[in-house]
Amino acid sequence: MRRRPLLLAPLLLAAPGRARAFAPGFPPDLVAFVGSSTTAGVGASCHACAYPALAVGFLAGRVPGRLKAVVSGHPGADGDPIAEAAVAMLDLRPRALVPQIGANTALRGEDPESLSAPLQTALAGCEARRVPVLVLGPQHAPAIRSERHAAVERVLEAGARRRCARWLARRPGLPVGPDGLHHDDAGHDALARLVADALLPMLLERPA
Repeated sequence: MRRRPLLLAPLLLAAPGRARAFAPGFPPDLVAFVGSSTTAGVGASCHACAYPALAVGFLAGRVPGRLKAVVSGHPGADGDPIAEAAVAMLDLRPRALVPQIGANTALRGEDPESLSAPLQTALAGCEARRVPVLVLGPQHAPAIRSERHAAVERVLEAGARRRCARWLARRPGLPVGPDGLHHDDAGHDALARLVADALLPMLLERPA
C-alpha cells in the first residue's frame, strides 16, 4: 500500500517587484498555491525563482492591495492529498487559490477519473468560502506520455467547469530541465507569467 505524502506546513513568500506602500500593519492579501513538484519549486534554483512567488510578483502593482504567496507543495502527491491541502489552505482566507493537479497521475499512468472526486471536494470547499479558483493542469514534458496528459486534462477541465472554476492548461513548449519532467528556472518564469495573467481578472473581480 503506497504511503500518502506528508502534508507540509504552508510557506509564505513575499511578492518581489513593485509592491504598493501601505500603512504599517496593513495585512497582505494571500494567494494560495497548492500542488506537487511544480508548486514546491522542484527544478527552480531557489524559492523566489519558483512559479508561485514569481506569479505574485508579476501581479504587484496590477491589482489593489499587497499580495503574498502562501505555498503548500507536495512532490509526488496527487488527488486526495492535494485536495486536503487545498481545503486546509482555506482557513487562511486567501484571495484566490491555485491547485496544481494531475501531473503525477499522468506520469504514472493512473486512472484520470481518480482525480475527479478529490477535485470536486476542493472546489466545493472553495465555493462554500467564496474563494475563486484557478485549476492548473499538468506540464507537457518528455517524461509524460501525450495521451495520458490529454486524458488527465479532459477530466480536470470538465471538473473545473462543473464548479465554474477557471481552468488553465499549460501550453506545450514551457521549458523543462534535464530530467525531462520538471520546469527549470525559465519554465517556472514562463509558467508564472501565464498564471499571473489568468489570475489578474479573478483578483480584479474580487477586490481586496
